[in-house]
Amino acid sequence: MDELLLLTKTNKTFARSAALCFTETWLSDRHPDPALHLPGFRLLRADRDTELSGKSNGGGICFYINEEWCTDVTKLDAHCSPDLESLSLNCKPFYSPHEFTSFLLVGVYIAPQANANTAIQTLAEQVNKLELKYPESPLIILGDFNRAHLNRELPRYKQHIDCFTREGNILDHCYTTIKNAYRSVARAALGLSDHNLIHLIPTYRQKLKCVKPVVKTVKKWTDEAKLALQECLDCTDWGVFETSTGTLDEYTDTVTSYISFCEDMCVPTKSFCSFNNNKPWFTPKLRQLRKEKEAAFRSGDRALYKHARNQLTKEINIAKRSYAERLKNQFSANDSASVWNGLKAITNYRMPSPQTVNNKGLANELNMFFCRFEKDTPISHTHPPLPETTLPSPPPSFSPLQIHEQDVRRLFKQQKIKKAPGPDKVSPSCLKVCADQLAPVFTQIFNRSLELCEVPSCFKQSTIIPVPKKSATSELNDYRPVALTSVVMKSFERLVLNHLKNVTGPLLDPLQFAYRANSSAFNTIIPELLTPKLLHLGVSPTTCQWILSFLTGRTQQVRLGSTTSSIRTTSTGAPQGWPS
Repeated sequence: MDELLLLTKTNKTFARSAALCFTETWLSDRHPDPALHLPGFRLLRADRDTELSGKSNGGGICFYINEEWCTDVTKLDAHCSPDLESLSLNCKPFYSPHEFTSFLLVGVYIAPQANANTAIQTLAEQVNKLELKYPESPLIILGDFNRAHLNRELPRYKQHIDCFTREGNILDHCYTTIKNAYRSVARAALGLSDHNLIHLIPTYRQKLKCVKPVVKTVKKWTDEAKLALQECLDCTDWGVFETSTGTLDEYTDTVTSYISFCEDMCVPTKSFCSFNNNKPWFTPKLRQLRKEKEAAFRSGDRALYKHARNQLTKEINIAKRSYAERLKNQFSANDSASVWNGLKAITNYRMPSPQTVNNKGLANELNMFFCRFEKDTPISHTHPPLPETTLPSPPPSFSPLQIHEQDVRRLFKQQKIKKAPGPDKVSPSCLKVCADQLAPVFTQIFNRSLELCEVPSCFKQSTIIPVPKKSATSELNDYRPVALTSVVMKSFERLVLNHLKNVTGPLLDPLQFAYRANSSAFNTIIPELLTPKLLHLGVSPTTCQWILSFLTGRTQQVRLGSTTSSIRTTSTGAPQGWPS
């Protein structure tokens, strides 16, 4: 004890240590706490119980907690048995990384003659109970394990001591679930102890410092913004656009550009930082209450500060319960995706993804790779007449495809607002909010497109976002192409699809699986071979000509971060996400 007092007075390493853990202390009732007092530290101890351990002396665990680091310390549990002695503490320091609410310290002593398997199983049960009760607090399990190894029972725990602790052996261990949390340094033994002192130096980097915050800009679709956009489009004379443009391409491009401009003018945007250590239950309401608490503290009004603090605490508890209930519902749902999302949430699992590099060369290579099924022969953008065929003509009851305004309005109102807009920058939110205003002009465009057997060029553009299939990419095939296409065109496609199903559905072979729903063969469709088959199934020649225009002359570019590739034209296959 005298040597320990000397070390804390003369050695800054000991004096500034957050906690000191000692095992096999040999302390008993004959050693009162005042005799063990260490200035600046609080003593918490668990002496060996003779009846529970079956041994008369030895054993025991104690912690010295630095009062400059933490004064809010709770003794959670003390266990004593012939195979295992442990002491569990909950420490809430003055300062800790934002992702941790407190620290759980577990001191462990396993005697050399103890049953190691029984000891580790008992310790694992204690650890699991602590994890369930304190899910946001990291466990630091340290002490004399002798020949036992906790990570054999709990593989997710990492052992951080890699220096010899006694005569060329590593008998003292420190376990956490945090990779590279500590670096161990051996020090001279204390007194007559045959174990070296081990200094654990933290090497953990806060989540906040590991990754830069992501700045996101979103549009705030408030009631005022929706009303302003609706009024703007209500008083628009769409006939002006039609008379001032000569072709369908110009007309469609002008209309979509104008809609995007109106959306940018009427709908405000908001930028915010997303930190990687944000709590999933921390809602915007809690963020506002926290700001009110800080403002009350700066005002110096104690009553106002107390009210704001209590209100924030109350809402935090409500938010946590609501989040826990949502996770519970995910597990009870008969849906594997919901169960998997729940598991990722409670285990804080994040699949590592490689950083996106702004490499124009890689973007061009990926664009060429995604167009690998394209034929080398150039495709003319002026489509020749369909080949003559001796196949039966369409049934007499067949009527030409006509798009109705109520169908367009219905599809616009069904838009999923979380989907990203395509290259024409018309967002799903705009179509959903202004379905009544936009349905007439797009119905006219759709019917004119069917009449001319021509798909507007802006509807055939796509931006490809390569998504890595695995964390370490080594070849082009390790990227999955995700295409951003016009959401207006997707609605148009679905209207045409419903018509084709009604015409061809009764004539399709029920044993045919390729080129149908959930098939992956769409990227090898050859349009020139598809149109005769559609004619044979009763599709009108004008609709077949429109489909040929839709499948040929499509342009695409790959976007990697802020870099985009050159534009390529493809006339093989169908666009990704094509309704089937």
